[in-house]
Amino acid sequence: MGKFLRQITKSYQNDFYTSRHAHSEGQIVYIHNGCCIISIENYSFTVVSGQMFWIPPNLVHEAYFLQKSHLSIIYLDELKSNLFGSEPEQIRVTHLWALLINDFISRQSGMSTAELDAYNTVLLEQLSQQMPVKSNYRLDGKIDKRLLPIINHLCLQPNIKTNLDQFTYLCGASQRTLNRLFLSTFGMSFRDWRKAIVMEKAQQLSNQGHKMTDIAYELGYSSISAFSTALNKFSSD
Repeated sequence: MGKFLRQITKSYQNDFYTSRHAHSEGQIVYIHNGCCIISIENYSFTVVSGQMFWIPPNLVHEAYFLQKSHLSIIYLDELKSNLFGSEPEQIRVTHLWALLINDFISRQSGMSTAELDAYNTVLLEQLSQQMPVKSNYRLDGKIDKRLLPIINHLCLQPNIKTNLDQFTYLCGASQRTLNRLFLSTFGMSFRDWRKAIVMEKAQQLSNQGHKMTDIAYELGYSSISAFSTALNKFSSD
């Protein structure tokens, strides 16, 4: 196997923290299901099901899992790490990538060396074609724990009708306070952040071949025209 150093799968329970650490190899983290926050120096990224995250070699990081999560980790050698930049990056994956990695995981123990190399070649080629996610999942500074239930809920169940009033009791803060925390953490209001998360999910579902009417319904839109307008604006920004 000459393409990847190694590929492993891991599962983590909810409310689990990893210690701060770094790897000499580049690291691709793909979330099969679940949600985690990966922290690097003074900022963090929320990574959810169906997304990948690129961690450059020797970059110190830690992770906090908001939900029970299952993920694949692919370690790239120095040459293959050059496919990505020197900065951490969140990546949206295609439906083809998800199918390939799931099939690879289920079959790799019985594969011959030639089959493993063939899969690695295809997976590596597909990696180079995945698109970065817009920065709406990035959190600047330390995360106020009162936001975690909202982040967790909306990242796992994006819906345009979700509102802060649903979380005031659980979070122990007023709508005004929670919105202020979103402004200081994400640089945008809760309403704008919610829309960005919903639109990112819409693009992910669209890339996977789902019908627009089904996507609009799943994400809480009652009007397909309003949904289409919002998605087109988000895609063109």
